[in-house]
Amino acid sequence: PGNYDSVPAGPNPLTISAEYGCGKLMFTTYHMAEGSDTYIGLTPQELVLLYLILEIGVCQVPYEPPPPVE
Repeated sequence: PGNYDSVPAGPNPLTISAEYGCGKLMFTTYHMAEGSDTYIGLTPQELVLLYLILEIGVCQVPYEPPPPVE
């Protein structure tokens, strides 16, 4: 349905992330392309997506747990 051969023009980011408490919120516009049978391992697109997914769970600052409920 669309032209996937061109790169989006303009200053539009492909990934936006923000902090929410200790965790992160991420919105991304990466799309996975259908691979070929001759490619072994993860494609570059899959590696970027895996990196972004794993980065979501990493806290940037030490997190202090809430006080215990009495």
